[in-house]
Amino acid sequence: MKISFSQKVSSAFLLLILPLPLTHIEEIAAAEPRPNILFIITDDQERREFNFLKEGKTEHGHPRNLSPHLDRLAQEGVVFPNQYVTSPVCTPSRFSV
Repeated sequence: MKISFSQKVSSAFLLLILPLPLTHIEEIAAAEPRPNILFIITDDQERREFNFLKEGKTEHGHPRNLSPHLDRLAQEGVVFPNQYVTSPVCTPSRFSV
């Protein structure tokens, strides 16, 4: 099979162009990191089940549930305490996200 001149030029061009994105990998890695976003959706939860909300503590200030990891995430991050849903069932709320 005979290779034409245009095929040789095309092959040489591709071999020169394809490695170019690999030269910028270090710059991309050194760029400003993107924020970590954790979006938690639960079903059948009430405000009193979350210790980081005031409703999650008893009248003496003790937590109603033990959830140290979720409490730490809430302490170090941003919490939106006013949750409103579009429907009393969870499927439309999940679909709207």
